Amino acid sequence: MGSAYEAAETAEAEEGLTWDEKLQLRYEDKDTRMTDFLNDPETSMRVLFSHYFRDRGLIWCAPPRRHMC
Repeated sequence: MGSAYEAAETAEAEEGLTWDEKLQLRYEDKDTRMTDFLNDPETSMRVLFSHYFRDRGLIWCAPPRRHMC
C-alpha cells in the first residue's frame, strides 16, 4: 500500500520525465496494485475496509483504564 513518503519519492523520481513516460509509470503502478489485489483479495479488502471504517469513525477502541495510585 502507498504512503505519503512513497508519494514524495515518486514525485522526485518523475521530475524530468515526459508526460507519456509519467503516464506509463502510472499504468504500471495500477497494474501492480491490480495484481496484488488479485493474488490476495482478502488482505486487500481488509485494508480497504479498515481504512474506510476508521475514516467514518465506525471503529473505535475503549479508552485505556488508568489506575489511581
